[in-house]
Amino acid sequence: GQRLPRSRRAIFYGLLSGAFLGLDLALWHESIYAVGPGISTLLNSLQIFFLAAIGFLYFNERQSILQLISLFLAMLGVAMIGSPEFAQNTAATWG
Repeated sequence: GQRLPRSRRAIFYGLLSGAFLGLDLALWHESIYAVGPGISTLLNSLQIFFLAAIGFLYFNERQSILQLISLFLAMLGVAMIGSPEFAQNTAATWG
């Protein structure tokens, strides 16, 4: 098989990414308890759209008009699906 990295820098970044993955999973489990499995899983599955929006807004990544329209529609859909939950559940922001 493949050998493990020996570079201190590679090991540091590997451990750092593992720590962030652990934090992400802990927050995901908290969101399951806060808002329920249905909407929590839906919002978690939409991370790709949130990452695309961050790339466009903060890092000036180029996107086509079709990609921008689909990004807007995805965010609008999330707002429409999540708004009833946010209206009745004070812990919904954890989701």
